[in-house]
Amino acid sequence: MGGYGLEPSLRRVCIRGFRSMRRRVFALVLLAPVFWPASGQSLDQNEKFLALGAGMNSCGQWTKARVESGVSIADENWIQGFISSHNHYAPGPNDLGMGMKLDALRSWVDNYCSQHPADLLVFAAEALVIELYQAAATLKTKPLLL
Repeated sequence: MGGYGLEPSLRRVCIRGFRSMRRRVFALVLLAPVFWPASGQSLDQNEKFLALGAGMNSCGQWTKARVESGVSIADENWIQGFISSHNHYAPGPNDLGMGMKLDALRSWVDNYCSQHPADLLVFAAEALVIELYQAAATLKTKPLLL
């Protein structure tokens, strides 16, 4: 028996297989940037911040997906994540979107995207956060009527 408890011939096969796999992984790592979708991340159009993933889809893509399948789960989840991130990191109210039904979110984004088809989804999410923020500020400044 050779090293590692393997017959010498079997050990050579394992080493060759490992070297072959190592070459494939190395090639994959080198080629990954070529095949990685460029639209997956970039600065927003105003270069204010880096937007990742579905936020870089256009409102036109949102509208097309809504017409074809009725929902765009990845886009909806991205928008909800954008709101959640704002709640966590931004100063001010940390409960924006509380109680907002998914149908209301879809409707709001449908309306925004019909008016701004060339905008990125990140701008729709940002406009929604601004509107939710303004609504929260209005509610806090109104006197409580009993």
